[in-house]
Amino acid sequence: MADPDGILTLWLLIGPTGARTVTSMHTIVVGCGRLGAELAQTLRTDGGSVAVIDKNPKAFSRLEDFGGTTVVGFG
Repeated sequence: MADPDGILTLWLLIGPTGARTVTSMHTIVVGCGRLGAELAQTLRTDGGSVAVIDKNPKAFSRLEDFGGTTVVGFG
C-alpha cells in the first residue's frame, strides 16, 4: 500500500495509545506533498534523522532549510 504523505510514519510516531517521547529515531517519509513536507520538517526540527522520498524532484521545494536527506525515487 502506498503512503504518499507519510501517514504511516505519523501513526508510528503517535501510535494508537497517544504520543510518545522518542530519544533517537530515523524516519523515512514517502511523499513530499503538503503533509509529508510538514511531517518531515517537524521531525527534523525535533532532532530526528529524516529522509524524504518523492518521484518529483520539484516537490522538495516545499522543504525550507530542511537539513535532512532527499531522494528522488519511488518508495
